[in-house]
Amino acid sequence: MGIPRPNAGSYVVKVSPWLIHRGQEGVSFVCRINGSLIKLSNPLTTDSTLCLGHARYSTSGPYGVELQPIVLGNDFALVFNGTISNYIELVKRLRDLGVDVRTNYDALVLAHYMRELLTRRGIDGGVNELFHTLRGGYSIITIWKDSLIVVRDPWGIRPLAIGSDGNGIAIASETAALEALGMSWREVEPGKALVLRGSGREYWIEGPRVRRAHCALEYIYFLRPDSYFNGINVYETRRRLGMALACKETTHDVDFVSPIPETARVAAEAYASGIGKPIHDVVIKNRYVGRGFIKPLGKGLRTCIAWLRMRPGVHL
Repeated sequence: MGIPRPNAGSYVVKVSPWLIHRGQEGVSFVCRINGSLIKLSNPLTTDSTLCLGHARYSTSGPYGVELQPIVLGNDFALVFNGTISNYIELVKRLRDLGVDVRTNYDALVLAHYMRELLTRRGIDGGVNELFHTLRGGYSIITIWKDSLIVVRDPWGIRPLAIGSDGNGIAIASETAALEALGMSWREVEPGKALVLRGSGREYWIEGPRVRRAHCALEYIYFLRPDSYFNGINVYETRRRLGMALACKETTHDVDFVSPIPETARVAAEAYASGIGKPIHDVVIKNRYVGRGFIKPLGKGLRTCIAWLRMRPGVHL
């Protein structure tokens, strides 16, 4: 999430609970305070006009240890959602440029790589080079000197939206988070970058045109059901998936339907309605332990599901 507006600290704290479902290993923030980038755990009362925040879900690197935002020096900070699949190649590119980065944490590699490109090629050249050399799904918000740079991958794999309420803007992965702030929103189009200069100038950089490759897991798991992704309502997507499954069902040798909570409930309800069967809760989740799959403890939930699959008469 990125907040470039007055009272940015309070806004970034307000929006973070609406994104915590995307990463539950930790939440951290960085704010520009008196010209310096300061990493904070709670910037609620911080006097700042530019803050970034991030809820961590590990796709590389150690669990829960290296929390974003990543701050390099006093002129660069980055938050990033996604996975950079060619980060090992980027490490080699950095070494060729004289920068030695030794880590398996793709976000840290990305931060060093992007800062080096911006330093050497400027914003326009650096962002264009980024588009042509990164592989994977990514949404990036970066503070670079007096500018804020917002980037979405050309394939549209990861979500990113910009909200506005007439007094300022906010950037977040979830449209529902922006609505919670009372903002209207628009999605950042795949393969585009928004540059907000400190002077107030705003412009777009357009990357390469490629075949779209949206992430199915965003629709069926990560996103809130009241968010939109690539112009499609997530709740409606899950409902239609359940309806489509019911239409393809060749045998209705089913006593009842049970969802694995919470995400599958919408699809399960539509499926049960489509085949004319009741829906019952067989698996009961403790709603206060967070999401199972994206946490290191998710292994326990998967073990539980595997055990259920072995029980007579249970079909998951």
